[in-house]
Amino acid sequence: MVRRVFSVMVLGLVLLLHSCEGKRFEADIDTQNYTIDLVRIDQQAFNQEVRKDVLAGWMQNLQQNHPAFSKIYFENIMRVGAASDSTTAQNYSMFVSDTLWQQVQEDINETFGDFSAQQKQLEKAIKRARYFLPFLPKPTVYTFNSGFNVAVYPDSSVLGIGLEWFLNPEHPTVNMLPPTQFPRYKRNRMLPELVVPAAMRGWLLQQLYEPYYFQQDLLREMVFYGKVLFLAQVALPEEPLHTLLNYNEDEMAWALKNQEAVWQQVVGRDLLFSTNAREVAKLTQDGPFANGFGNSSAPRLGWYLGYVMVKQYAQRSDADIQTLIKEHNEQEILKNFRPDKTPE
Repeated sequence: MVRRVFSVMVLGLVLLLHSCEGKRFEADIDTQNYTIDLVRIDQQAFNQEVRKDVLAGWMQNLQQNHPAFSKIYFENIMRVGAASDSTTAQNYSMFVSDTLWQQVQEDINETFGDFSAQQKQLEKAIKRARYFLPFLPKPTVYTFNSGFNVAVYPDSSVLGIGLEWFLNPEHPTVNMLPPTQFPRYKRNRMLPELVVPAAMRGWLLQQLYEPYYFQQDLLREMVFYGKVLFLAQVALPEEPLHTLLNYNEDEMAWALKNQEAVWQQVVGRDLLFSTNAREVAKLTQDGPFANGFGNSSAPRLGWYLGYVMVKQYAQRSDADIQTLIKEHNEQEILKNFRPDKTPE
């Protein structure tokens, strides 16, 4: 009887600790008393008359009201010229008057509507991230139609999203894209439900970037990507891990099943502290699979292993998220790493 009571007490303590552990990374977004603005550049541009003088007036207003993004959009994303150049409106009018891109915009409107559901999800995610890392900026979200130039454009005060990248893999225009630039594995990810995870992941990659991670070895890159994915999971707790990794379900299953074998190869081939760019790229660069691990493997396995490292470290330590993000002792994060154990 005494043994049964003791077992129940121990079980209760374990459940209590697990509950506290889970709540440690829950953000109280009710304390974040602000809104994230949304500007629908795509709808504004394609609602304009395509005559040069009318479009030029809209562009001038955009430059006055949103100078930072105006420069980014016309010069870096659309590459039609300087926002203040008189010839830029003429160049841009060729895009918005093209019937192909007009149809794409109609499909964007049909797929995403007023974007209010996605805006709400993004706002919650940004608030959760800023709850733990208040130094992060409060970006304005801009949606645009870039003609498949740019999917996500994060900056210090800007989070730009090219909505045409998230229409559907079988969309007629998507199927017309040149396979050399848009191979099947990339087109398969052009799903409407991935727009918020992709935008949030891109924003966090830009916000947490430090040259420190990319001037050393594979381990440091893995830890960087692991931190980004861990914070993305905190910001988007309702999203499954595979969407945050940009995996499909088969790729996620492969990574889960083979993570210990992949780790053994990393260690056995002395890759963990390698500074060989080609070897590092095999585990961190995107592709249809991970080079060197078979055609059925999941890509970017270094991202996934880095996530497992960081998640396990977060679970076994009492470090808060800000301390975790700023921790540059990768050996400490790696210590007691269990590649055969997937964190909950």
